[in-house]
Amino acid sequence: MDGAPLLERRAEVDALREAVAHACAGRTRVVVVTGPAGSGRTRLLDVADGLAAAHDALVLRAGGGTRHPGRSPFALARDLLRRSAAGPTTDAAALLRDAARRARTEGAAGTDVAAILGLVRSVAGLTAESPVVLLADDLDRADPESVRWLAHLAHHADGLPLLVVGSVHSTPGAGPTARALDELASAPGVGHLAPAPLSRDAVRSWLHAAAVVPAHPEVLDACVGATGGNPALVARVVQRLAHPAPVTDAADRIHGIGAALAVEGVSAVLRDLSPEEIALAHAVAVLGEDTAPRAVALVAELDDVAVDRAAARLSALGILDRDGRRFRHAAARTAVLGTLSDDRRCRLRAWAGRVLESEGAPPERVAVQFLDAGPPADRGVVELMHGAACRARQRGAPELAASFLVHALRGNVPDRTRAALLLDLGITERHSAPGRAHRHLTRALSLSGCARERARVITLLVAFHTGPDAEGLVGLLERGLRDLAAAVPESGPEPPGDRDLRLGLEALLLYASAEDSAQMAAVRDWGDRTDPHTLGCGAGASALRSAHVFYSTLLLRTDAAESAVLARGALDGALDESEALQPIRMGALGVLAWTEADDTLAPLHERALADARRQQRPELHASLRGVRSMLHLRCGRVPEALADARASLDVLTGELSGETRLMILHCAVLALIELGEVNEAAALVHPANLEGTSDRSWRWSWLLDARAAVLAARGRPREALAQAQEAGRRLRNVGIVNPAALGWQGRTALLHHELGEHAAARAVALEHLGLARRWGTHGHVGAALRVLGVVQGVSGGLRSLQDAAVELGRSPRVLDSARCAVDLGVMVREIGDEAQARVLLREGVDLAEGCGARVLSRRARTELTAAGGRGRRRSGGVSLTPAELEVARLAAAGASNRDVAASLGVSRRTVELHLTRCYRKLDIPGRAELARALRRRVLPQPGESG
Repeated sequence: MDGAPLLERRAEVDALREAVAHACAGRTRVVVVTGPAGSGRTRLLDVADGLAAAHDALVLRAGGGTRHPGRSPFALARDLLRRSAAGPTTDAAALLRDAARRARTEGAAGTDVAAILGLVRSVAGLTAESPVVLLADDLDRADPESVRWLAHLAHHADGLPLLVVGSVHSTPGAGPTARALDELASAPGVGHLAPAPLSRDAVRSWLHAAAVVPAHPEVLDACVGATGGNPALVARVVQRLAHPAPVTDAADRIHGIGAALAVEGVSAVLRDLSPEEIALAHAVAVLGEDTAPRAVALVAELDDVAVDRAAARLSALGILDRDGRRFRHAAARTAVLGTLSDDRRCRLRAWAGRVLESEGAPPERVAVQFLDAGPPADRGVVELMHGAACRARQRGAPELAASFLVHALRGNVPDRTRAALLLDLGITERHSAPGRAHRHLTRALSLSGCARERARVITLLVAFHTGPDAEGLVGLLERGLRDLAAAVPESGPEPPGDRDLRLGLEALLLYASAEDSAQMAAVRDWGDRTDPHTLGCGAGASALRSAHVFYSTLLLRTDAAESAVLARGALDGALDESEALQPIRMGALGVLAWTEADDTLAPLHERALADARRQQRPELHASLRGVRSMLHLRCGRVPEALADARASLDVLTGELSGETRLMILHCAVLALIELGEVNEAAALVHPANLEGTSDRSWRWSWLLDARAAVLAARGRPREALAQAQEAGRRLRNVGIVNPAALGWQGRTALLHHELGEHAAARAVALEHLGLARRWGTHGHVGAALRVLGVVQGVSGGLRSLQDAAVELGRSPRVLDSARCAVDLGVMVREIGDEAQARVLLREGVDLAEGCGARVLSRRARTELTAAGGRGRRRSGGVSLTPAELEVARLAAAGASNRDVAASLGVSRRTVELHLTRCYRKLDIPGRAELARALRRRVLPQPGESG
C-alpha cells in the first residue's frame, strides 16, 4: 500500500497520537490494532512510527513472521531488541539462549518466567535513555512466548516511557498464541483500534485522485463490490487498472480484478493451514454445499474431533461458515480447488463419488463427482452416469444430463452400451445442439445390432430432416420398416410392440413422403386403400389414423364434421407420450382447427403445450404456439396472433426450422399487414428467412400466398395475382383442394376483381364457394360468400354478403365478420341506404377495433364518414354490435355460455369472444355487472340514423 492515501482514519491517528504523547510523558501505553488482512493495520503502525520519531523516541519494530512448528521461543522479542543499539542485557540474552535450547531438546517451549523478566529488564534499561516504542506487526503469527512478554509489559510495566502497538488479524484462530493474545487484550488500559472498511465516498475520492478511471456510479459500484472497501484491495485494483478505459469496460475489468484478488487472498491464507485444515477444506470444496457432516468427514478421512477443530479454524479465518460445511465466498472454493494437482483432484473426486454413493446420495449428485475423476474406470460408473443422466433429463436439466452421458462415453464400453448412451445423448441434445444430436443418433443407428432398436432410433431421426432432405428421410424410414419385417418370425403373430413400432414408422413415412410433392401420389393411394377404423389401438395406430384424417382433409375426401370426429379419435391420448410421433399429433390438431371445433380443440391444444414443456421440446412448443397464432388471427385477436407467431419463428430457426415455419410465417405476414406493418411483412418473406424449407413441399404455397398478400398491400396487384395463382397451381397438382388449408382462391378472386377481370374473379369465387360448402364449416362458407359478394358487385352481391354475415356470425371468424360488415356497409351505401350503411359500418368499426386490425379500422372509419356518420362513438354510451348485444342480453338474463351458444347456433368459443369484447367496451370486470351495464350505458343499434 505504499503511496496509497490514508482515508477515514482520523480517529485512529488521533488515538495513536495521544498514546505516543502519554508514553513519552512516562505513562506506559499498549494499543492493539485489530482487522482483516488489508484493512490498514500495518499502515497505522507506520503512523505510530512517524509520531514516535517526532518525539525522539526509540522505535523498535518487527513482524510476527510466518507461524510454523519450528518457530523458536522469543523469536519476535529477539527481533525487536536486536534493533536497539545496546541489544538485550547480558542476562536476558543468556536466558533467551537457554529457552531456545530447551525448546530444541525438549520439544516444547512453555512459559519461561525468567526469560520474560530478563526481557522486561532490558526494555526498562532502554527507557532510561529515551522513550521506547515497540511496534509488532501480525502478533497472531508470532511465537506465544513473545506475546506473553508483551502481555506482561501491559500488565506490570506501568510508569515507564513505553508504548507497545501490536497488530492482530481479526480472526487469530486457536492455540497458544491466541491464548497469549487474550492475556494481552485483557490488560487494564489497553487501547483497541479496529479500522473500518472505507466508505463509498472514500473509494470515490481514491479513484478520483488516482485518475485511472472516471468515478462514475457503475465504476464505483464495481470497485466497492469487488473490494468491500478494503484499502489494500482498493489500492491493488487501482494499480492493476494501468491504462484508462471507457466506463463500461472499466467496470467489467474491476469485476475481473476483484475476483482474481479474492482468489489470491485465500491462496495466501491456505499456505498457513495445518494438514487437517487442508483436508477438510479440500473435502468441502469437492463435495459442495450442504453435504452431510458424516460424508465430509469420510472424504476428509478425519474423525469428528479433528473435523470440529479444523472447521473452527477455517471459520475463524473467514474461509468457511460457522457450521464448517460451506464456503463464505465462491472465490475461497476456487482457491482451495486450485491447490489440488490434476491427479490428486481426480482421485479425490472418485473417492467422494464412492463415499456419496455408499451414503445413499441421489445419483445426480454422485455422478457430478465422477465428471472430474477421469474416464470411467468400470461398468458400474458408466451405469451410474447413464441412470443419473436419465433422471436429470426428466427433471428438466438437459445440459447436466448431456455432461453425464458425454463422460460415460469416455469409458471403454461395448458397442451396445455405447449405442444406448448415444441414443440418449441425441435425445438430450436435440434442441440445444441439433447438429450434434443428429450425429449421435446416426452413430447409434450404426452401432445398434437389433432391428427394434434401429427402428426406434429412426423414429427419433425424423425430427432432424426438414423439407430439403425429405427424400433421405423416406429412405431411412423404408429401411427401418424392412429391418422390422425381417425380424418378424416366419410363423406366429407379429409381437404387439413390433406392430406398434411398425405402424408408427408407416405414419412417419407418410408424413415424410407428403413433404415432397413428388411423393404425394403415393400418399393418396395409401389413403384410398386404408380404412382408419381397422387400425386397432396403440400409439402407432393412432398416428396412422391421424395421418389418414390429415391427408383426407387436405384432399377434401371428408367434410368438416367427419374430419372432426376422426381427429378427436386420433387424439385419444395414445400419442401424448410418444416424442417421435408429435408431428403426427400436430397434424390432427391442425385438422381440428380447420373444422372450427374450437371447444374441442382448446383443451387438447393446452394439453399438447403442457406435454411439450414437460418433454423439453422447444420446437414442438413453438409449433403449437404457431397453431395458436392462426387461431388468434381467425378469431380477431391480431396483436396476439403476431406475438405468438413471432415467438414461434424465433425458435424455429436454423437446424430447428422446417416446413411448419412456412405456415406460421404466413400467419405473421397477414397479421402485420392488418396492423399496417407492410415493410416488416415483406422482410419475413425474404429468402434469408427461409432456411430449412423447400419449394418441393406443398407447404411452399403458404409462402407464395404470403408474398401475394405483401404485394397486394403495396399496390402491385398483377404481381400479387401471379404469386397467388402459383400457390393454387402447386396445391392442385398434388390434389390439395380444401380451402381450409389455404384459401388462395379468395385472394385470387379479389385480385382479379381489382384488376377489372370480373369474369375470372366470379369464376374463381364460385369455385371457392363450392369447395367451402363441400367442407361445410360456417366460417369457410361465410368467407367464401363474402368474396363472392364483393366480386359480384352491387348487381348481385348484396344477397351474398348478407348470407356471408349470417354464416360468419355462427363461426369464430371475427376478423372475417369485421371485413364482411365493412363490405356490406359499402355496398348498402352504394345502393342508396346510407342510414343502414352507417349501422353496418359502425359495426365494422367496432369489430375491427376489437380485433386490433388497424388497416381495416381506418377503412371502416373512412367509409363511415363518407356515409355521413361520425368517426367517434357518441359520448355517454357504448356501442355493441348486434351479435354482441344479443349474446350479452342472454348472458345477463342468466344463460350459461353453453346455453347461449345453443340458442344462437354458434360455438361456445364465439360466445366467449363476444362476451370478452362486451366486458372491455362496457368497462366491467365480468358477468355479474353485465345486466346493470346494459341498462345504463348501451346505445341502441337497430334503426339508429346517426
